[in-house]
Amino acid sequence: MSKNNNQINFICPEDAKVFIGESSFDPNKNAMDIAKDDDITVLFGAWYLRLLIKYSINNDILANELNVIRKFVGNNGEIFTAEQYKVFSLEFYSYYKNEKCSYKPLEKIFQSIIKNHIKK
Repeated sequence: MSKNNNQINFICPEDAKVFIGESSFDPNKNAMDIAKDDDITVLFGAWYLRLLIKYSINNDILANELNVIRKFVGNNGEIFTAEQYKVFSLEFYSYYKNEKCSYKPLEKIFQSIIKNHIKK
């Protein structure tokens, strides 16, 4: 069984809200507020990370994905901060738009997210 480093009951600090431009995502409420000129993929990475934290508890494959993301955002097993959600979300958005990734281990994860969750 996968261990998720004390994240079983905590998705994000209570006051955390991820802001990217005028759009925002509240991981605790699983709620997005997309600004008029943004497209939903600008926050999709944050939404995906929230789900990954939740479902990686009993899934070794998802736990491995989460560990790759932790390394990328500099998370050593603590609760993800709003800034870490934002860093991951912006990297995903950049990959979605340009198909380039600054951290090679994320490419396979991003390809899977796009294939399984987003229609281009």
